[in-house]
Amino acid sequence: MNTNPIITAKNAYEARLGVNFSPNEETLTRLGFKKKRLTRILSGKTTKPLTATEAKGLAEMLNVPVSQII
Repeated sequence: MNTNPIITAKNAYEARLGVNFSPNEETLTRLGFKKKRLTRILSGKTTKPLTATEAKGLAEMLNVPVSQII
């Protein structure tokens, strides 16, 4: 079982909507993400901690409270 709250939230998002989570470039730019950084965060392969801005943006993208992903 996965214990990474970000991956858990992503999986729940995908299950809830029945689609893969794949934000477009406009969304990434609006929320201040680079595609590579988001990919690393979502795969759990980042060594750099999530910033408050990233947490807020990711929570917005996944439609969950920030507290669910930190």
